[in-house]
Amino acid sequence: MLIVSWTPLPPVRPLLAQIQRPQQSQALELAPVPSGFASVDEVDGSLAYQGPSLLCRRLMNSGVQVMAVRHGQSLSNAQSESLGQPLLYGQSESPLTDKGRAQAHTCAEQLYQQLGGEPWLSQALEDPTLLPVIVGSDLSRAYETATILKAGLARQAEELAGPDGRALVEKELVVLSDARLRETHFGRFETRPLAELQGSYPDFVSHWRPSEGPGTDFRHRFPGGESRADVMRRMGNFLDACCLRYPQKTVIMVSHGETLLSTRALLGKATETEGKVAAETGVIPNATPFWLVHNTGGGQGLPAVARRPYDLE
Repeated sequence: MLIVSWTPLPPVRPLLAQIQRPQQSQALELAPVPSGFASVDEVDGSLAYQGPSLLCRRLMNSGVQVMAVRHGQSLSNAQSESLGQPLLYGQSESPLTDKGRAQAHTCAEQLYQQLGGEPWLSQALEDPTLLPVIVGSDLSRAYETATILKAGLARQAEELAGPDGRALVEKELVVLSDARLRETHFGRFETRPLAELQGSYPDFVSHWRPSEGPGTDFRHRFPGGESRADVMRRMGNFLDACCLRYPQKTVIMVSHGETLLSTRALLGKATETEGKVAAETGVIPNATPFWLVHNTGGGQGLPAVARRPYDLE
């Protein structure tokens, strides 16, 4: 007689409970505290300054001036505005729109004036070492903005000194790309709307990008991605290299909203709220130049614009 072995089934109730139980969000990883800062609260990822920025001092001692430009409007920026909330494009490609290109051309005129206008350019045409170095993120929305800025300065040179002036600027003004200038990597939330992140990590979003006021979270990493502190570390590496590579030069850095926010904090330019470094989200406009490090006293404040809840990368 054949006897069939019998294996008991698992209890039904616990199995159903396992299927129906909502997936719990894992705790986010904390990045190390950047040099020159102290941890305030690991719950909200906040930092405090430990004194004036030594990196800013090194740049000034090397004669390096740094001007920052966020790229022109990208397709994801336009989609975010229509959606009414940010799309987390981070290190994903999103090309410039026609509006973004027009913004970049206008930015080139503003850049020309901030560099010193006609008196500066006249000197630079006599001494090309006075021309800036333009470094853009290797993401197309930033690098295309950088090339438009160069073209704008070449056009100004042609108006001032004819075809020879244009030719000199096109030859001598360097445009480089550097992956260290990329936007924050948003990990598994790349290209997703902020609402999805908020649904999975509401406490993190309440500190990273609150609906009202500045954020405080610099240390928590996106799942599979970066934190603001990680961005500060790679931007510190880039700016330290500028001290060695570009002494007595002006570096025009074409980057992204979150990256420039983190860089301002790194250089001691961000404000503090209740003893915590503030993350000034949604206030860096597209294609508007501003000084981060300048020989008149370090830098300048951000352009006066209203906070845009849909704006981010």
